[in-house]
Amino acid sequence: SLDYANGIQLTSMPNSSAWSFSFQLYLHNDQIWSSSDGAGILWLDGRTSGGAAGSVILGYDGNSGDNLRFGGNGWISDGSIVESSFAEQQWYHMVITKSNSTTWKFYLNGSLITTRTETMTESATWMIGNYSRINGNGNANAHYFRGKVDELAIWHRTLTAAEVSAIYTAQNTNGNRLIT
Repeated sequence: SLDYANGIQLTSMPNSSAWSFSFQLYLHNDQIWSSSDGAGILWLDGRTSGGAAGSVILGYDGNSGDNLRFGGNGWISDGSIVESSFAEQQWYHMVITKSNSTTWKFYLNGSLITTRTETMTESATWMIGNYSRINGNGNANAHYFRGKVDELAIWHRTLTAAEVSAIYTAQNTNGNRLIT
């Protein structure tokens, strides 16, 4: 698993009208900068210069960082609450899919939680962790994700609900196999 204080930059990522991204996520510490701003987990526009900080698609907020949020055409608090008790010291399996350019789905532990229609700023470089720290501007705020990611996988197509469920079951039952 990957565990970086300053985040992870993913390059050559899809920014087409259809893709799927699967990963495991583990929260060490739910510290946040403020309950209204929260902490970002995944930005879809993570270019090292000129990227849009508003391209965050996954993050958490609340009084103790307990609301996991997905989507929102801006900052974290605009997204749908997809887990109201986002807990420390626990692995979560997550899948984000995009289809038809503006249809986004979020799956948690193999189950569809929400579908959103929106436009997000995307590039072929994504960030997991702290957008500001990866960009090297020295921002020391607490907007960043404090945890681990593991089992990252990307598809250049939209996975079906049955495929997402099968991936979760395979990883949960057999370890890290994506294909049974």
